[in-house]
Amino acid sequence: MSEFELGILRQRAQEAYRQKVMRGEVLTRVPVGFVRQDKTGIAITPDLEIQQAIRTLFSRFDCKGSLRQVHLWYHEQKLNFPTVRYRHGSHHIDWQLPNYQHLLRVMKNPTYAGAFAWGKSGSRTTMVAGRSQKSGGHKLPMEQWQVLIKDHHPGYLTWENYMDNQQKLTANRTRSHQTSTGA
Repeated sequence: MSEFELGILRQRAQEAYRQKVMRGEVLTRVPVGFVRQDKTGIAITPDLEIQQAIRTLFSRFDCKGSLRQVHLWYHEQKLNFPTVRYRHGSHHIDWQLPNYQHLLRVMKNPTYAGAFAWGKSGSRTTMVAGRSQKSGGHKLPMEQWQVLIKDHHPGYLTWENYMDNQQKLTANRTRSHQTSTGA
């Protein structure tokens, strides 16, 4: 095959992949509390213990209004939280005392609100010693996400609850930052 033909095939494959993303059919890994359904779907896990653990996190955050307080509550109560571990192409659930970052990732993940989100991070190019350097993994604001499909699948909370939680998390971070800087 010529390089031109390979280029055409590559472009077609990239466009087909982009179309799947736009339909919300690209699922690499699903977060704890969900399972893959068929080839392109996602559903709430049938494991009632995991479901209850996820729902408890969101209800505790509603009651306490602070993820730090929820984190402390988990440790005071000595309650474990599920985590997905991937090894050798398969996954299993570990139960352990949660760390703050794990709880924060769950709270910020739009999958729990039944949404499919793609392109939540981007790359940046900077000049270093006269050469361009590209770095990836920079989180983008929600308005800049490439794809956001609400009501894509069943979730643990509504989109409105998810957005309220994001505002609370931001307010708590801002208040915490103001306190630590003496403002």
